[in-house]
Amino acid sequence: MYDVLCGIKIDTEQIDLAIISHDGEFVFEQSLKLPADENTLIQLIVQTLSGVDSACQPQALGITFPGFYAGTAAPEHYQLYCASIPALHKTSLKYRLQASLNIPVSLASYGQALCASHLQHYPDKNIFALHVAQDASAGLGVRGHLISGAHGIAGNWGHISLPWPVDYELDNKVCWCGKSGCLAHFISLGGLEQDYALLTNEQAQAQDIISRARQGDIVAESVIQVLEDRLARGLAMVCNLFDPDVIILGGYLGSVERIFSAIPRKWPGYSQIGHFSVELAAPAYDDEKSLLIGASQLEHHHRKQPS
Repeated sequence: MYDVLCGIKIDTEQIDLAIISHDGEFVFEQSLKLPADENTLIQLIVQTLSGVDSACQPQALGITFPGFYAGTAAPEHYQLYCASIPALHKTSLKYRLQASLNIPVSLASYGQALCASHLQHYPDKNIFALHVAQDASAGLGVRGHLISGAHGIAGNWGHISLPWPVDYELDNKVCWCGKSGCLAHFISLGGLEQDYALLTNEQAQAQDIISRARQGDIVAESVIQVLEDRLARGLAMVCNLFDPDVIILGGYLGSVERIFSAIPRKWPGYSQIGHFSVELAAPAYDDEKSLLIGASQLEHHHRKQPS
């Protein structure tokens, strides 16, 4: 295990960078505006780390972002998919940063980072960690190991089609990836907001819709109930395929308290598991901290992939 690690979370507007000691202490934190291109992004990261005290220089760097990294060890055999962030999409960020910093660099989706941050909490269990914001991604943990898969895309849950659809449910539901019916299209912030707009002809932010449902708004309540049913179907498929001990829901879903009791009640209709056989849990940390901790630990977990 490295003594000092660096985790970086990138979203569509900013970079959050943290240097974390092996015992989990945040020894340095900084938020920066996201540049518009890869060259400036690399320069900004290198410049920021060069200004850190020598005792806190990281020995490995992990970056998490709303997309996924697919590839092999060879630089020419990879794709970094992050259409919402042009500075990242299909770039050579990993290899250029490694050359500039002379330390290992790992990349992972938000879902994989969320999973990595919780492996120590469930060392003897199978974990499925789902992060949902504007997109949806997941990570798989098997008894303390982060499972990236042969090409790094294990957990790309958001781009599987919604299972057990009802009549017309998939009609005109085209995801940003070009396919129809992706789970991310339904479960994401945008999906929730779109469902509300279709019923009301009114634009509202997801958190406002959630708040209105809590206050007894009938339309908002119906939208949340549909979200719960779709999420239950998507997670039941995970239960049938992966059979996890624990499912962690992060991103905006972590703030919807009712989901943690509503979803397990719906599973028996879709899965052979018992009523409450799978633990459904909120993240142990707030969203940003979970992703930064997970990102910082990526290289460690990649080095100990099970054979």
